[in-house]
Amino acid sequence: MGYLGDNSTYYFIPGIGIYNLDIERAKPVKILYDFLDEVEEIDRLKNLDHLGDVREVIDGTRHSRFDYIALIFVLIDNWCQKVKEIHLSSEVKVKPEIEKEEKIKVRGKDLIKCWALLLSIGHLDWTFPTKRILLEVLHDKKLHTKFIEGIEDEEIKKKAKEILEFRDYNHLYQILAYLRFKCLYEKYRDKIDEIWFKRYEWMFKKYIVDDFSDKVKESKIIHFKNLYRNVRRIAFLLLDSFYTPSGLNLSPVLLFGNPELMLSIVFDEAEISNTLKFLNRQLYKSVYLNEKVLAVHSLYYSPLKEELLRKVEDLKNGKNVCEFIEEIYEGLNIQKIRKENRKRKSEYVPVMRFEFEGDDLNEQLKEELYKLPLVEINSNSKCYKVVWKTPLNFYVIQYNSKSDKQSSIATLKESFDMVKKFLRGIKDKDNGAGYIEHKRDVIERIAKRYTEQALKIFFNNEDIRWEWKHTSFLRSYFNFPEAVIGFVDDVYKFYWKNIISKFDEKYNKKSEVSEFYREKMRSIGKELEAKLEVVEKLKEGEESIKGKPDILCIAISNLIAYPIKQERSMEQNITTSNSSVDPQEQNKYTGPIMEIDGLILGLTTEKQLFICLIEAKSGNESATRAVRSKVRDHENNIFRGYDISNLISSVKGLDYNSIAYLIITDEKIPTI
Repeated sequence: MGYLGDNSTYYFIPGIGIYNLDIERAKPVKILYDFLDEVEEIDRLKNLDHLGDVREVIDGTRHSRFDYIALIFVLIDNWCQKVKEIHLSSEVKVKPEIEKEEKIKVRGKDLIKCWALLLSIGHLDWTFPTKRILLEVLHDKKLHTKFIEGIEDEEIKKKAKEILEFRDYNHLYQILAYLRFKCLYEKYRDKIDEIWFKRYEWMFKKYIVDDFSDKVKESKIIHFKNLYRNVRRIAFLLLDSFYTPSGLNLSPVLLFGNPELMLSIVFDEAEISNTLKFLNRQLYKSVYLNEKVLAVHSLYYSPLKEELLRKVEDLKNGKNVCEFIEEIYEGLNIQKIRKENRKRKSEYVPVMRFEFEGDDLNEQLKEELYKLPLVEINSNSKCYKVVWKTPLNFYVIQYNSKSDKQSSIATLKESFDMVKKFLRGIKDKDNGAGYIEHKRDVIERIAKRYTEQALKIFFNNEDIRWEWKHTSFLRSYFNFPEAVIGFVDDVYKFYWKNIISKFDEKYNKKSEVSEFYREKMRSIGKELEAKLEVVEKLKEGEESIKGKPDILCIAISNLIAYPIKQERSMEQNITTSNSSVDPQEQNKYTGPIMEIDGLILGLTTEKQLFICLIEAKSGNESATRAVRSKVRDHENNIFRGYDISNLISSVKGLDYNSIAYLIITDEKIPTI
């Protein structure tokens, strides 16, 4: 992108300024760039959103695929000039594989620039989701082998088979780029010499084929491939963190002006490598795979898959690969799909989301998740499961649904099936109930998500937000988790052994403490015991519930409910302080509206979802009234509510003001 009215290769880099991409001086780069420019591929890359799917929910993230190429060019030139130790000016022989043709030499930095151009053409509109769905439809129609049958080079063909067979959507762009370039050459032979086409094919091969083939004869190639991968990573981390609300970003000034930092990046030193991995993970969690982005995947999945299925059908009916390639590059009407569906975004809401490290999942579950389609739809429950495995070896699994409450409840139930597989896997591996303690971090994270989501569903997300009571010292002093989840008997044993017993042990050691402290500890002890008492009663069977509890989640810390509406500003409070505003009306903006001492969430063997709320503060009438009133506020929802205070009446020290409420999902609209 040059200045208005000329054909220069000057380009603006965010945070740096105008740079010359230095295309004219390097013959291999200029010939390739000119060819791609003539066949309008450069223009396509300049108009191709680097974060196509992310733009659907985070507007302003509009930087193009060519911005990314330009930054690679500038970084490589800068590193070559300032860090001689990386030998970017050294040369490699390019083999045209045509007899009697003189072999040419290409500088390392020019080879890297050629890779940046060649491999970038493998990206389609809407980026990785499109490629992943393309892999799905090729497999559905058993056409994944036909798609690559025209590849003549056996080593590239073998690599392509591996990528397609294992549905490796992270590397499919390499094969798409190779096929796209070959098809462009077939269509526009008059625009590039065959000898140069062969040279670029060789460059493709040196990148796509496994590193081990290069180790003996051409060690320089490995060095330049690693350099390209490093500079490619820096380019997308810099641009994506700059243009998105990632929370963290790279400093362009440091990357262009600090030779020591450049060397650390190039040679993958541990400290800088870990920092870059952390930023990469942050981008995956907060940007690439954030909750709203994955909800949009549920929205666009079906129409995009139908569009690709129609095009794949042509391949099945005899259309050659080059015609098919052109169809998915030029004829895939993403804009039409967006226009027809974008107004329906609010219909799809995230219900449950899980993030697993690779080590957390047993191999069987890993394999199952990796083979799942991008979006798995349960049409009966309107449940949409989105699964991503990232290159950083962690999995993001999100359950979305239609925005109505019935669909949200059905989706929440559906998500328990996956969690049960996860729990079963780590339990079998850990030989017993110790799995809860062994995998405490991930167990606690899942339990908190279920607790928060259940409260949103049961108490209407629009008027209440829930927070964990971090001011309590259950976590800080006793090191208790906020919540745990597991199979019923295992949760009961864990709670008794690691919560009740440890609390009693520490409490009994405190002989010389104030009466106020003793009273506080007694109150906390009652709360903890009340939850265990209810679990024990529920295990024995509660007549209101269909089936026995199967999966159980216990919140150990207290939860506090606040109104969604923000607190009034100081100016507003001053303005109204002398007015005739009802004090109760005014106070509702200044603090919590309800506290829950205990919360137990479960799923029964009959797939019935229930939640038990406990207010165990003896004599606290206002707290118990708040619980009862909030339950009754939602009597028109799809729940049945029961006052089961009698279940905890046997806990020593609790009086009639201590309550437990059981709220159960139902198939019809009930009343409390």
